[in-house]
Amino acid sequence: MFKQVKNKGRYKSAQSHYWYINDRGVNYLFTHSALVEAEKRALKNPEDIPANSNTKKDRFMNGFVSGFVVGGIIAIATFVLLCKFHVI
Repeated sequence: MFKQVKNKGRYKSAQSHYWYINDRGVNYLFTHSALVEAEKRALKNPEDIPANSNTKKDRFMNGFVSGFVVGGIIAIATFVLLCKFHVI
């Protein structure tokens, strides 16, 4: 979750608005300037940003390999059962 929240006025010298971020159940409040600095840091260091591994090719290969493995297991189980009951 990422949204702008208003300061409730408990601390008068604080910012009037903060950026609220909830990441895996942990709450964060960032000032606008801290968020801008974090964005600049991310632009300078793109190698530190995790790669998105959820591409179409990856999804296709995961599905293909999973289907191949499950299909093989079913074929082997069928062969073993047929041999056990002397059908083959």
